[in-house]
Parts: sequence; structure tokens; C-alpha cells
Amino acid sequence: MVAGPAAADAVQRARRLPNLRVGLHVVVVDGDAAADLAAIPGLLDRDGRLRNDVARFGTEISVRPSLQRQVATEITAQFEAYRTSGLPLDHVNAHRHFHLHPTVAAAILRIGQSYGMRALRTPVEPWRTITAIDPKTRRHLSWIVAPWAARLRRCARHAGLTAPDAVFGLAWSGAMTARRLSALLAQLPDGFR
Repeated sequence: MVAGPAAADAVQRARRLPNLRVGLHVVVVDGDAAADLAAIPGLLDRDGRLRNDVARFGTEISVRPSLQRQVATEITAQFEAYRTSGLPLDHVNAHRHFHLHPTVAAAILRIGQSYGMRALRTPVEPWRTITAIDPKTRRHLSWIVAPWAARLRRCARHAGLTAPDAVFGLAWSGAMTARRLSALLAQLPDGFR
């Protein structure tokens, strides 16, 4: 979160750990903007922060070209801010997985590659592994997220980016336990190396 209040501290800490692989966490919703606020008025709430009405905002950026341009402006500002940190760009992901939105995904793919993006984290969580460990885990929104995550992974790979076969921890966000982590480590499926 290059515009977040702890960004400068995080960059300093990362510089002291040269083997740490650091990525850009693109924030288009629910955070602080990196772009000049006058250039992105449609992305902002009344307090001057990036909007948090995800469903409505997602619908609006699908149909309003002016908002699509503002999204691209904000994403470009974040890549530029990351570049000025001097840290190598290992990967990119997005706050609240908002890169699942096709317009946001397209902008990240287009803009990111010009900034050296080589990998994109795609939130594809194999449900079979989760239920094998804890059959009582509730799916919440995974049935909605899964096809969009698979689409994002295909788009990333089609663009020549590295995208993981799977990520784990989404279903248990805020509820990861030592037992669940141990079971995940014991059951990790094969993936890219």
C-alpha cells in the first residue's frame, strides 16, 4: 500500500532485508490514494479516501469510461510510487482482491508490465484441500470468487506473467490456527516451482 501511512517505514525495513521479495499491493478501494485527488474524483468518498462501496463502485467502473480512466490514473500513480522506492518489484496483488474486477485487472496487466511486473497473485484457493482439512468451513463468497480468480489467472498467464496455481488462507482469513496451518503444509498440492 504505497500511499498508506506506514509505507515509508515498510520501504526502509524492506531495504534492510535484501532477500525479502516485496510486491505492490494495488489499492483501488478502501484506502488512501497515490494520485492527485483532483485527477480521480470519482474514486473518492466524502473524506477523500478511495471508495469502499465495492458493489456499486464495481458496477460503475464497468460502464463509466471516465471512472475507468481514473482507475488507470490511480494504478499508474501506485506503480510509479513503488518505482520511486527503489525496491525490486517481485509481484503484484490487490487490496480486497479487487483485481478480480475485469476493468481493474485489465488496467493492472496493461500498466504493470510497463513497470516490470512479472508475477500477479491470483486468489485461486482449491476448495477440496480446504474441506479435506476442515469440512465445516463455510464457503461464504468463494463460489462467486472462484470463476473470476480462475479468469484472472488465465489472463495473467496469457500475458506472460507468473501466477500461482493456488493460494491458501482465504477461507480462514482471521481464523488461521496452528492445526489448520500444519494440515495445509502436509497437504499442499503440487504447483509451479
